[in-house]
Amino acid sequence: MAKPDQKTLILNEARSLFLEAGEKGLSMRKLATSIGATPASIYWHFKNKEELLGEIFLEGVETFSRYLNRSLSGGDPLARLRLCSESFLAFGLEQPSHYDIFFLSKKPKVNETVLQHFSSQRQGAFQILVDRVRECHSLEIFRPDINVDRTAMMLLSSSLGLMNLYRHDQLGENEAHFVQIYRNTYQVMEASLLAP
Repeated sequence: MAKPDQKTLILNEARSLFLEAGEKGLSMRKLATSIGATPASIYWHFKNKEELLGEIFLEGVETFSRYLNRSLSGGDPLARLRLCSESFLAFGLEQPSHYDIFFLSKKPKVNETVLQHFSSQRQGAFQILVDRVRECHSLEIFRPDINVDRTAMMLLSSSLGLMNLYRHDQLGENEAHFVQIYRNTYQVMEASLLAP
């Protein structure tokens, strides 16, 4: 396996330090010490902490978007929606630090351009789910009385809630058990949406 380049190493360690100690616990000096480098080598890649944090956040939302884009490969509307759910599951299990960054309740201090880009990318990722629900609704796969936006939010909220419970050791005996619970929950919700 190839050794990660220095910028990737910096981003990975910065993300870990940020998640462990928050914005105030992340300094360029501490980061440099943590990876066995000099502060100057950090500044070679990032002009300041704000730029570093911005890149961490954008990387998280871009990773989430790549996962959700997998849903577009489904053969029919319902398969695409199921792939959305599976993509969320995979993202939470395979990219735990990106998951934590993406769903942070309090955003760090980053410049307005980065924050707008993050918000736009995040909304775009949610729109993928909304579009999958709309597709099922408009083709009358789902009941005519559902609200597309609320249904998409319900599906996201359920996935997020289940993943958070699992990640805090409050759901499932192990990963396989959690995956079974997650998929069963999705199936129940999908069944409640299907047109008669």
